Amino acid sequence: PTGASGTNTARLRSRIALAHASAMNIQNQKEQLPENFRVFFHTLTQDHALPDLIWNQQTRRELRIGLESEIQYIHRETEARGIDKIAWNHQQFGIDYPS
Repeated sequence: PTGASGTNTARLRSRIALAHASAMNIQNQKEQLPENFRVFFHTLTQDHALPDLIWNQQTRRELRIGLESEIQYIHRETEARGIDKIAWNHQQFGIDYPS
């Protein structure tokens, strides 16, 4: 790809690959590496329109609604069961993006 959008696409893909490689490195070596949340959250605030990734105001809104719904569910369950410590199974959590 050429032009500014191609540069942004390449930069995003390289950051995703770096994050994935770091995650695999942590899993393989069982050690903690510094995490770069600043770049992660900055990337989340940007719009992306790639063939395999659409990320914009609408998809961020859908994610926020899904997370808020999950948090409300957790609060209801902990109050109903009278417990204050829980384990969240993030692997079963998912968001459907109708957009």
